[in-house]
Amino acid sequence: MTDQHYFQSVLQETSAAILESASEHGYTAVLFVDASGNNTDGLTWTNAYTSIPTALAACGANDFTLINIGAGVYDINITGNPTYTVNVHIKGLGREITQVKNTHGSATAVLKFTVFCMITDLTIDCGTGEDGIILDGTNAHGSILDNLTFDFAALAGAADGIQLTGGIKFLKIHNIHIHGETTNTTGIRTSDSLDNEFNNIHIHDSLVGIHLDNTADHSNHFTNLHIMGCAKGLLIDTGADNNMFTSIEFHNNTVNSDDTGAGTFYKDVKLDTEIIKVTPVTASVGTLLTSKNVINTYADSDIAVISNITTPFKIIGAFLGNPTDATATYLAKIIAGSVTFIEGLLFFEGKFGGNGFTHFKTNWFAKNTAITANVKTENAAADAVELWLLYVAM
Repeated sequence: MTDQHYFQSVLQETSAAILESASEHGYTAVLFVDASGNNTDGLTWTNAYTSIPTALAACGANDFTLINIGAGVYDINITGNPTYTVNVHIKGLGREITQVKNTHGSATAVLKFTVFCMITDLTIDCGTGEDGIILDGTNAHGSILDNLTFDFAALAGAADGIQLTGGIKFLKIHNIHIHGETTNTTGIRTSDSLDNEFNNIHIHDSLVGIHLDNTADHSNHFTNLHIMGCAKGLLIDTGADNNMFTSIEFHNNTVNSDDTGAGTFYKDVKLDTEIIKVTPVTASVGTLLTSKNVINTYADSDIAVISNITTPFKIIGAFLGNPTDATATYLAKIIAGSVTFIEGLLFFEGKFGGNGFTHFKTNWFAKNTAITANVKTENAAADAVELWLLYVAM
């Protein structure tokens, strides 16, 4: 028996099991697509449809249909964005086994859904310029993409792997591998999409790894990201707000994150190399802070320390030195925007023999976040001290 015949015999044995368990998993109908099917009713592997559009056309409007796709390459071959409004789970046999593409000369996407769908366990070939999967609109809330590869090896024009738009929410997008093309690919684009969950996403060799490009892109949560070889790993446009990125590895990107959004939260970010920088860069003169000439009172105005770091950054330490009164105790605070994140930075060189350096670690701040500082002492005098900050840029 050849490998192909053996594989088909296994499929016949499993079709009965799939049909038997379908209702237990919430499906109301089951269809099969296989290149060697006889293209009759699609109800078994033997009678399988030979194309995905044929199976989608056979889905009932009120059903939730499991469409099992066999081994091989399946061509949608439809112009524009092939758009579907049936609730389905399109399930392949595995990323290395089932591949879906759209080679029509006027195609602009492989698949588009405007209602709830699940697409799992296959590879999407984005051809020379087709978007991969588009999920659009509020009727597609809660859709699931899992265990997918997006292949852009032949790409010659701009295309997105996953495109989310139309106010869509509550998506679960897990276990995605996007192998892009560095002059044209955007791996994941959200454009009016919110409250979604992304986990275990690998994006390689793309123009942009993940692009949040709309003012309504907010409260999305990305975890376990691996982004490498991209011109820009993350691109977060003005207006996108309160998006969370947890456990990210950046490697060999030209720019790791270009973030002009608001309230972006980063945690557990790993860079190729964390280069520690100091500001100001002059060794002899720091940023001068002067207390108010009132006991234990900060100056009326905070002093600018950082204002123009062009990528997200975190502060990892501070040094106070060159006091005008070496016997005074200097208590400094450091502010990001309008929020004080360090209050109690002490310097008491003459009084207790301190050296003025304090190590700490902040969360990541958005690029161009203004960092200011202030100081007070126990004296009714305008005491001055100089401040240097150590930081790491993303």
